[in-house]
Amino acid sequence: MMPDWLKEWWPFIAVSIAIGSPLVQAWVGWSVRARFASKDDLAAEAKARNEAIDTERKSRHEREAEMREAAMAVRGRLDRVETAIEHLPTAEAVATLTLQLTRVEGKLAVFEERANGFVALFERTDRQVQIMDEFLRRANS
Repeated sequence: MMPDWLKEWWPFIAVSIAIGSPLVQAWVGWSVRARFASKDDLAAEAKARNEAIDTERKSRHEREAEMREAAMAVRGRLDRVETAIEHLPTAEAVATLTLQLTRVEGKLAVFEERANGFVALFERTDRQVQIMDEFLRRANS
């Protein structure tokens, strides 16, 4: 059984529900659209992010290629340095060479003293030859 007040007000309630229901639905729909992203919004955002990722990926690949080139250049330089180092004498070889040069210096000093002695001998011999030459020229003249 229906209460009496409902019997009197049911047309007004029905009209209110008929008019209010679309308004409530419209408000709920607007709230949902305003609150949540649409498929188009999500697609646009996904496209923008994918483009940003592709740009970053290309940039990363370019930087990676540059780094590989730089690494290859450094590797080439390192190979040249290693090759040059292989041909350098060791510390032991340098020490041996220094010792041998010291010995040669000593022998050269001895040779220089002997050579100086020969020079003095040659100078005396030359003086004597000049004296004899002058004597013989005077004797012949």
